[in-house]
Amino acid sequence: MNSELLFSTNYGDARRSFVDFCLKRGGIVQSFLNPNAKGPTGEDLFTDLVRFGPIHPKKALFCISGTHGLECPAGRTAFINWLDQFDFKSLAPDTGLYFVHAINPYGFAHLSRTTENNVDLNRNFREFSGPLPKNPIYDDLRPLLCPDGLDELKMEVMTAKLEDKAKDITWQVLVDGFMKGQYKDPVGVMYGGHHREWSAETLETIVKKELGRCEDVLYIDWHTGLGEYGYDFYVCLHEVDSPRYQLVNNLLDGKLEQTAKGFIGGQIPRYEGLLLAQLDRWLAHCRRMGFVIEMGTKDNKSISNALMLDAWLRRNPNSDDETKRNIKAQLLEFFYPNDPPWQDSLLIRSRNLLNCMYKQLVTEGLPAVKQEE
Repeated sequence: MNSELLFSTNYGDARRSFVDFCLKRGGIVQSFLNPNAKGPTGEDLFTDLVRFGPIHPKKALFCISGTHGLECPAGRTAFINWLDQFDFKSLAPDTGLYFVHAINPYGFAHLSRTTENNVDLNRNFREFSGPLPKNPIYDDLRPLLCPDGLDELKMEVMTAKLEDKAKDITWQVLVDGFMKGQYKDPVGVMYGGHHREWSAETLETIVKKELGRCEDVLYIDWHTGLGEYGYDFYVCLHEVDSPRYQLVNNLLDGKLEQTAKGFIGGQIPRYEGLLLAQLDRWLAHCRRMGFVIEMGTKDNKSISNALMLDAWLRRNPNSDDETKRNIKAQLLEFFYPNDPPWQDSLLIRSRNLLNCMYKQLVTEGLPAVKQEE
């Protein structure tokens, strides 16, 4: 297959080629214009939903890319690669395939993880009508995470400071306070916002309109970063002793048992406002099951450094062009490496994953959900 089609990292080119690819295979495309943002050259920004199969299917495979903006190319690559080998004549008549391209189009277009409001979309799926959660650990870490100068974000400098801080509060507490999200500092890292983002509202519209009559939905949110370089890594929010969790773990050959080990401190952060948690609530009318897939790129400390660089650039929009280009190039290489072995691994692992999940959905179905989950 054409490598430019598979591995495009320019938002406009990637969007056009993805939509054209799907249309040629009979996909139904709906495009959602973001009225609040433009691309780097003033272009309109869209989230695109592609559906294969009947409207209002009984069963649905629902895949999301671009929650964290510039991570979209990996999900997009996985979708194209799988669809290219899929036998559409074998698509079960009661089953729909859904692919969301760039749910955060601003982040993809501008090569940032966050939205047009510097919001980490994966901390924004929550109610904003009442008091927002406080994060005193973040408040304490803020001078370290959001320095004024780039020199303080050099890897060796930042790592040394984080290690010193961890001696006082432990890595587990540090990572939890850093990663779980905060709702106080709009120019900081892991900012969850003060209101629902356009991207969050758009996803809710899509889910309720397209999946509202489904009986079974298997959902996957596609990311990069966490995990060993070139290997798939998973996060599942279902209760560990639930049939859903056990089935996901079995289908993934026990890989969920390694999830906590992927975080410094050996414990998953207590995330706020996760997309996956809200998606599960929107689908409460049906049997549903899902998880996050990450394709590993760097270690946790490097991820922290990348998040800080992204936030620094958002706080310093008047930086010189060379600085902007260098930081964006670093971020892109971090979250979507231009490395053939890594790309090959993404193709193989994502294809195997989608084959496995599709087979489970159409042949065995999904387990019932306990009321207490």
